[in-house]
Amino acid sequence: MTKKSKQNYSGIFGGHVVIENVNGKSVVDIPEKVKPKREPTPGQLQVQERFKLAFGYAKNAMTNPELYALYNAKATKDCFAYKWAVKDYLRPPRITVIDTTDYHGVTGDKIIVLASDCVKVVSVSIRIIGADGNLIEEGLCQLDTVAANYEYTATNQVQSLTGIKIVARVKDTPGNRTEMSCLL
Repeated sequence: MTKKSKQNYSGIFGGHVVIENVNGKSVVDIPEKVKPKREPTPGQLQVQERFKLAFGYAKNAMTNPELYALYNAKATKDCFAYKWAVKDYLRPPRITVIDTTDYHGVTGDKIIVLASDCVKVVSVSIRIIGADGNLIEEGLCQLDTVAANYEYTATNQVQSLTGIKIVARVKDTPGNRTEMSCLL
């Protein structure tokens, strides 16, 4: 049996392509002098600022024992605690469903919200707004660990569901908030 040799190449070809060795692999790049020097667009500046904030959040999270423990519990060989903190900051929580099937405007009726986050959902709340735009009620949902959803129990009676707006809000550990609404 013959052993295959692993060769790495490097050099500049035609002044337009650079091949260099990175971690034992050959990588093709453009030389710095050939790369165009452009000012970042407003969108690129916004993304850069967001990443700066994410890195700041992650750095602070690593010095907070409670947050460090939260992110370290998710850590793997490829994605360590710091990286989870950055990811959590950059990814807002998601709401996939507001289920109003069991809500008929009667005290005690249930509204179900399916919400998730890459690390942890901190809170889910519901606002019920009348057709006239006035707030009927609002409050926090309770986590149903068996059904893996969030449940809100109505506290006020509503005469007519026509034009009623249900607004669900979810918040994660870094403070990202997501909102979804449905009209009855």
